[in-house]
Amino acid sequence: MAAARALAQRAGPDAVTVWDGLDGEREHAVATELLAAGIRTRHGAGTELLDGPSAPGAVIKSPGLRADEPFLRAARSRGVAVLDEAELGWRLDDRPLAGITGTNGKSTTTALVAALLAAAGLRPVTAGNSRFGVPLSAAADVPGDVVVAELSSFQLEGCPALLPEAAVLTNLTHDHRYRHGSAEAYAACKRRLLARDDAVTPVAAIGVDQPFGAHLAAELRERGARVVTFGRDPGADVAITAAEPALGGMRVTLGGPAGSRTLRSRLSGGHNALNLAGALALADGLEIDPDVALEVLAGVDPLPGRFERVGGARFDVVVDYAHNPDGIAAALDAGRAILDARGGGRLHVVLSALSLVGSEQAHAMGAAAAARADRLVLTTQRWTPDDPAGVLSPGLLDGARAAARAAIDVEPDRAAAIAAGIGGAAAGDVVLVLERGELGSPLLDDADRAVPFDDRVQARAALAAVGG
Repeated sequence: MAAARALAQRAGPDAVTVWDGLDGEREHAVATELLAAGIRTRHGAGTELLDGPSAPGAVIKSPGLRADEPFLRAARSRGVAVLDEAELGWRLDDRPLAGITGTNGKSTTTALVAALLAAAGLRPVTAGNSRFGVPLSAAADVPGDVVVAELSSFQLEGCPALLPEAAVLTNLTHDHRYRHGSAEAYAACKRRLLARDDAVTPVAAIGVDQPFGAHLAAELRERGARVVTFGRDPGADVAITAAEPALGGMRVTLGGPAGSRTLRSRLSGGHNALNLAGALALADGLEIDPDVALEVLAGVDPLPGRFERVGGARFDVVVDYAHNPDGIAAALDAGRAILDARGGGRLHVVLSALSLVGSEQAHAMGAAAAARADRLVLTTQRWTPDDPAGVLSPGLLDGARAAARAAIDVEPDRAAAIAAGIGGAAAGDVVLVLERGELGSPLLDDADRAVPFDDRVQARAALAAVGG
């Protein structure tokens, strides 16, 4: 919708047609909204839109559409350019772009980088694949000096030219194989943000705890980019040497050629120590005063739904967006470190997996959680009528059972699962509710009715019920 509005504003609404292969209640509501702005909408197969005198000069796709979707294949077969919405946004905006990509940590790193640029005297616009900013195709209409964009592999695979002035690669781990087909194809999408056939991003901060990042950093340096590496690897330019586990803030010690630096942060968890290191690495690459950078990063609050403590007097309840195997492992490792620092306590976890991720990833998610939790409650989040009601995503339970460490309960109703996770906690424990974060979008009930659902609201209600 942001792309349609941006194009209609510049070329006139008559020049834009919006197509959606779905034709349900939600799509009709959107069509009504677009029609009020004078923008035509079509449903169904849609290939007739590609022929005749009104054939388009380009097709701008939503990141959710796979490259092999029949409509997009038909467009390419006719020689029509197919671009992702992010590519459109980049082409519409001539301001410098700082791009953030990686498997995990993108949203928090984007917020940290935006804070650093603001402290450097700029007016950053947060955009991209983020629930904390505008779509990239809407960014050009937001006043500012620089755009800081979170960019996913879904977007980058449809961006033939987008290349930022600065970039961060947080990490590259197991995710989205159901979409890209292989780990190599997934990595190639991430690489597109930093390296093209004939150009590289001039300034890059790259996480080097995985081989992909280390190899990419070496390549970019050979091609003339200014690269600052970060991670737990002691050879990184910004290396994490210690991170104190605590809820509500932590102290992180960083080493490297610049010497030892100590950063006090309002964020929690080893995974956030990596996000802080990545932002600081980019600050070093952009030659932002190191003392200023440390002071700025210390004042950044955690994003909603990102390892967010939502309450608890006798025990702690934390909501987090962890939704892939490595993100889940990082969140649980952070919870376990907090308990160990306190001298004990049990780790309770509420977890679901979207059916679209496929059984392989769901299996790995269940295994990652069950290997680290003391108690695991598996549940669902039903987004579409195609998801069977009351059924766990295939592979999730099998993966959990294969890890065979945690006590495992199954409660398909998500509200009841959160209540069960919290109801079983005792003084000093930590309860993690994973996968949706701050997302408040509706879920479907057994009668296919859309019901507003926010994990944080449900957790607070469950806490109130047990006097926790």
